[in-house]
Amino acid sequence: MEKPWREKLPKSQKRQWLDEYPEIMKNIPGTEERVASFWVRQLRDTPLRAILIIIGALPIFLFFEKRHGRIPPIIEVSEFVKAGSAIFFLVILGSILYIGRKEKGHIDIYPEMVVFYDYDHNQKKARPTRFYHWKDVVQYHGKDPYLWLHSRETLPVNTVISIKKLRPYLKQYAPQAKEAIFYMKDYWKMVEKNADRHSSSEEVTIEAAMAANREKAEDRWKKYPEE
Repeated sequence: MEKPWREKLPKSQKRQWLDEYPEIMKNIPGTEERVASFWVRQLRDTPLRAILIIIGALPIFLFFEKRHGRIPPIIEVSEFVKAGSAIFFLVILGSILYIGRKEKGHIDIYPEMVVFYDYDHNQKKARPTRFYHWKDVVQYHGKDPYLWLHSRETLPVNTVISIKKLRPYLKQYAPQAKEAIFYMKDYWKMVEKNADRHSSSEEVTIEAAMAANREKAEDRWKKYPEE
């Protein structure tokens, strides 16, 4: 069954490298104007890494109980072997991280904008893919990595990094932006729920905030039923 609300979501497209377009690159300030930069690990999913994960996780799947002990292990082994399999899995994860240690993008902060760089596995370096002007940010989420651009009617964009790292720059360079405190899970549920009746994004935001407040009130009532 088709869901009309999904048509509003950004379509998956081939990544655009901005450095292929000199006219666009003119909009990005020089590095001497950069006020901060944050690295973002971007491990590429490859068959080799998938095989390594399976190899590392297989002993845990075979030797450990599932669902809090309700399902016994497939193979009974000693606690020593279980500990060894857990260490083996950590070694596999460490190996994957080491192999991809150079696969990093970064996010550069300028007084005018924030610029996102993704790692290009072909050229083996980080390259710019998108940027947003601070003046266009109208709202940001207080906990999850989302920004609303131009209008709260639009769907938010993912900033990839923790909003805690961006908040000081949002406060400084985008004072017009409001901080949202509703639950994003509620927000996306409301997007889907209201798509058929064409509710605006702002209406969805209000409903999500109301749902979050109801959840908080219920939690408080459980803790303090006599209030």
